[in-house]
Amino acid sequence: MQNEPATVFEKFHDPTWVKLRLQHRLPNIVGYEGIIQHCDISYLHYKRYLKPRSLHKSFLALCYELSITDDHGYIQHSTIFAKVYLGDQSRLEYAKLMEERVTQNATDQQPLHLADLNMIVWLFPSDPSLPQLPGLLDPSRVIHYFPPGYCPVPLTHPTPIFQVTRHVVHYRPECRCTIRYYLQGDPTIPDSTVMLFAKTFKDDGREIFQRMEMLWNLSQQNPNTIKVPKPLSYDESIHTIWQEGVPGLPLSEVIQPTNYHDYLQSVGRGLAILQQSPLPSSSTIFSHDHVMEFHKKAQKLSQVFPSGSEVLQKLGGKLEDLALSDGPIPTQLIHGDFHIGQLLADNTQVTFFDLDECAMGDPLQDVANFLVDLHFQKFSSGFRQQMTESFVKAYTASVPWDVSERRLDWHAAIQFTNKVYRSFIQRKPSFEEDFDRFMNFLKQSSLSTTEHANP
Repeated sequence: MQNEPATVFEKFHDPTWVKLRLQHRLPNIVGYEGIIQHCDISYLHYKRYLKPRSLHKSFLALCYELSITDDHGYIQHSTIFAKVYLGDQSRLEYAKLMEERVTQNATDQQPLHLADLNMIVWLFPSDPSLPQLPGLLDPSRVIHYFPPGYCPVPLTHPTPIFQVTRHVVHYRPECRCTIRYYLQGDPTIPDSTVMLFAKTFKDDGREIFQRMEMLWNLSQQNPNTIKVPKPLSYDESIHTIWQEGVPGLPLSEVIQPTNYHDYLQSVGRGLAILQQSPLPSSSTIFSHDHVMEFHKKAQKLSQVFPSGSEVLQKLGGKLEDLALSDGPIPTQLIHGDFHIGQLLADNTQVTFFDLDECAMGDPLQDVANFLVDLHFQKFSSGFRQQMTESFVKAYTASVPWDVSERRLDWHAAIQFTNKVYRSFIQRKPSFEEDFDRFMNFLKQSSLSTTEHANP
């Protein structure tokens, strides 16, 4: 274990340890003096090479969210993307990065090599795989990227843009970033502020744009069934999709006992329409993919929670057995990351977002993901149960396939494992409570029994 990369990288999972190591390097990283008050992990990815001759290339990638008190007493927030390597590999990787920057004539802030930590760090918005990010986040430069022919203010008031305000909605290092813009026209003219979104990617995003266009066209044919933002254009030069903003608030903030039924009926029907639509996807998720990931995460969780190791071991066996015995299952388009945070509410309508993770797979994965996510929201158990029943009933009535309790629990166990594992690796204060929540789910689910009847 001493030679395992995961063991070497373990200390970088500890925000307190990292905060102490970054403190005296802070001026070199963020460009000013200050005191780090908080350090949180918002992203973590561990890449382990399986072949022994390639093991030295293994690395850990993380995002640290820093809250810093500067010399004037103000709180500043910075996002640090870091990659940690083994031994001398960080020096080799840094030299390679510098060569690439010269070749590409890079103009963003160059990364910093912390040799004693075997770490390379980037200060957001610098990202080694998203060179377009600094330009998209610069209000004075981003207006040159706006979609062709798009008027940022009402046509009846063709005034210039007075102000561009941007906010990062979601950032996944070396992969993608979603940015929301408010374009403020003449403040003396009503309704002169326009909301616009950019979704920018490391790789080609045309397939995602095609999905958005097709789903938008479907929504226009039947506006009472599903609502999605209007895609405007795709800029191939910066791998960026532009789409219109839509009014509303996050569904999780709006939903309550007096309105949940109508909202969740819309969610259930909308998901069914999405899954039965002919949107393109070039990837497929199989049951054995889920099982393999479960075993990896369960092994680590068993080390952290020895009292649950036996339960996790038995669960792994059940997941394997049920995946093999369940027979053919429908393969449909799935959202791939469906949870309440992907939904916006406006009156009684619900808007669906984020088609980045779409794939072909078992449609009940989306249903389970949504239901498991409700366990991690601030809803009472009774209200959560009511929401679950409304959502599942509306979804079941809208799809031609069987919504098997066993398959639903199978996917829920997978999604619970993913949630608890993410809670652990990000060192969230709630991770022990999250693990207990997982164990309670298993006791009440169909997976807690030894025998399983066919659904």
